[in-house]
Amino acid sequence: MSAPIPFGWRQTRIFTKDFTGGWYLDFLTSIVIPFQQRFPETPFFITRYESARGLVEEDKADTQIADLPADFVNPANRHHRSLRLRYAVTGGEDAFLDQQIARTKYWLSDFRGFDLQDGLGGGRFCTSTALANRTRRSEIFAQILWHHSRLVLDTVVRPGGTAEFEENKDPNNSDHETVFITELHLLNNAATTKQTDLLTMLLRSRLDPNKWFPL
Repeated sequence: MSAPIPFGWRQTRIFTKDFTGGWYLDFLTSIVIPFQQRFPETPFFITRYESARGLVEEDKADTQIADLPADFVNPANRHHRSLRLRYAVTGGEDAFLDQQIARTKYWLSDFRGFDLQDGLGGGRFCTSTALANRTRRSEIFAQILWHHSRLVLDTVVRPGGTAEFEENKDPNNSDHETVFITELHLLNNAATTKQTDLLTMLLRSRLDPNKWFPL
């Protein structure tokens, strides 16, 4: 899974009318896992969002947000939930997703291009303006996000036919009981900044909101 990253990418943003705690798992099992199974060698990454409708800071980027149907806005808090799926083009991805995404459950404004070099090699990710440096940095980030997204999907299990995330009770994972605590811990241990040699990152306890764990 370390093949060169293609630079022809696409994206879609998908909204759900599911306002329960299982909304993210529903996205993964209904759309993203079938996508990965159909295109196992296609680099992709996923990001999820919850945003308040009508506020100045509402997430409207790359979306015809004015066309969002009312039943995709939670009446309890005026929030909407969505998933952005970005993926390399190897052939047939748009058509597969267009068929896979049930319009009775989800809404999307369109499929469109995603500029990988600008999206993952721009100023937020790379201080250099040299094309070669931006290209290299965008490839690195695409690999990181692809493999992280694969890890997310790999932790989805279906005991009894009901999807849930893998439970991992290893003591190094704290009371969150998830492999992602280990992932964050290892990433944190490899990181530093110009200002400090040691990054201090804390995770709030699931069992006691007043307690924090160092990563």
